[in-house]
Amino acid sequence: MSNTYNNPKFFVTENGYPEKRDDTIAVETALQDDARIQHILSHLYAISNAMKQGADVNGYFMWALMDCMEMGSGYTVRYGLAYTDYLNNLDRILKKSAKWLKLFLAS
Repeated sequence: MSNTYNNPKFFVTENGYPEKRDDTIAVETALQDDARIQHILSHLYAISNAMKQGADVNGYFMWALMDCMEMGSGYTVRYGLAYTDYLNNLDRILKKSAKWLKLFLAS
């Protein structure tokens, strides 16, 4: 890409990890989203490696900060770093991935 397009500045956007919505599991279980953490980490490592090779990456953006309506899937898929409790006042609770990302970015 750098040779063909003169190393353009770019952003990684709408990067997310989908989890099927399942209201039968306990909220505490749903908050333990280790697969999302691995997904984010693998992308951050790939971005870091690309930057070491000269890629002009200027940003990385998650798909969604909280579970919400997704155009193609409605409310059946969870992409957020915060859990939306659709059964209890739409309460938002930070998932393990949100807490991990906060510590990662602070380090």
